[in-house]
Amino acid sequence: MNWKLARNIAIASLALLNVFLAILIFINRPSYSLNAARKNAILSALAKNRLSVNADIPERFKPMPQIPMNPPYYDAYLFIDRFLDGKDISRVIEYDKTIYSDKTGGHLSFFDNEVLFENEAPSDRIEMTISGAKAFCDEILRQNSDVMPNYQLDEYALIKTETGFSVQYRQLYDGYVIYPNRVIFTITENGLSEMSYTYEEPLAPEKVSREIIAPDEALFTLMSRLLNMYRSKAFVIDSIDMIYDKETPGDETARSLNVEPYYRFCVNGLETPFLINAYTGIIK
Repeated sequence: MNWKLARNIAIASLALLNVFLAILIFINRPSYSLNAARKNAILSALAKNRLSVNADIPERFKPMPQIPMNPPYYDAYLFIDRFLDGKDISRVIEYDKTIYSDKTGGHLSFFDNEVLFENEAPSDRIEMTISGAKAFCDEILRQNSDVMPNYQLDEYALIKTETGFSVQYRQLYDGYVIYPNRVIFTITENGLSEMSYTYEEPLAPEKVSREIIAPDEALFTLMSRLLNMYRSKAFVIDSIDMIYDKETPGDETARSLNVEPYYRFCVNGLETPFLINAYTGIIK
């Protein structure tokens, strides 16, 4: 028997088998792209119901991991040093919070899951424009980046108010927006009048990722909700993005929960965005 020939035949057969298996895997692999037919179908369904999209619909999506979160912890003395006048600080303990106050009208309240700064007499004159308010808040975060790390402007939550602006930032972690971790600045022409800060420490994303629904499925869910709430009223969807939020809908006091991926839709004329769980398709 020609062993050399037999070995070469075996090697060639294995190589062909590997090629065949690779082709099967390629053909049967899950599709994580939104093709033109599906995109046109959802746009047509939206248009029939007086809904339009003025934003990029994601064309690719992929399995995503949960991100574990540690319970919130705030260093009270660090915040006092940054935001209060250090002389004659008083402290009041109430059933759900501890309040520190200075003699100039500054108050820091520490809740279980929030730090609230209130300033009775802001004294910083700022330019009352969107860019001026943003620059002012950017500088506060820059000066306190060790206390409030890696927060970026939430462009869809910069709102003109009767007295100034409400400017929101969300934490960016490992490329993901952590929605519960946010800073909300209330700005008047005299400067910072209020700041609300929440933070839970994100841990390493879990190693196993889970399948998520496609963008057109999320849009269909949004369409159903809008039709149920507003019947045939016309709306424009201004933005579509992916964020991470708590897995327990509406539970702002939950501790040590994972955060999960959500599609976020901002609709023109509606102040509150719609969040759709990318695992379950359930809308908040």
